[in-house]
Amino acid sequence: MYDKCLLHIEQLNIPAGMSVDTVAIKEADSMTQAYNAAMNDSDAKYKIYLHQDAMITDQHFIEKVLELFQENEDIGICGVAGAKNLPQNGIWWEGRKIGVFSDSHERDEIMREYKYECDPTRPIDVDVLDGVILCTQYDVPWREDLFTKWHFYDLSQCMEFKRNGYRVSVLPAEASMIEHYSGVASMKNFDSEREIFINEYL
Repeated sequence: MYDKCLLHIEQLNIPAGMSVDTVAIKEADSMTQAYNAAMNDSDAKYKIYLHQDAMITDQHFIEKVLELFQENEDIGICGVAGAKNLPQNGIWWEGRKIGVFSDSHERDEIMREYKYECDPTRPIDVDVLDGVILCTQYDVPWREDLFTKWHFYDLSQCMEFKRNGYRVSVLPAEASMIEHYSGVASMKNFDSEREIFINEYL
């Protein structure tokens, strides 16, 4: 799956004067630990954090991310889907969903496009983003002191960016730019990490 992910990255249009480095983090104890390791291993201004089972299908994805960041220095982190208003229970997909992406998280493993409220011309500011792909133009430490498993790394990172005075946004889009081969997600430790998230941020 990682090799397939790399093939998609290699097919992206790269703006002149820029280059792409890929950093693979294996055998991590948590998502926050993995992403801190990746962040500290690179001196790139712009970073894209994605799962190995996430395929970037829009060849202009990097160009679109750069355009967004260069036109909006106050946007710290962006993605393809999120919640406009995060519910008090901390479950983002029970809020007002924003964005469009493709996912095969059902048991039949069929890739489906999930299209919610979106805008092809402008970013939409949200409370939190889904972690399938997260793009940043500033480095903010991931909270591995709080989240030691595989959930809420994404929501907590969005809250940390907001604490640092940055906007959190969904990229402009009218069609999916990502295919996520997730299968049925494990919810192990979800509720315990959700409790940590609620106590820290809500």
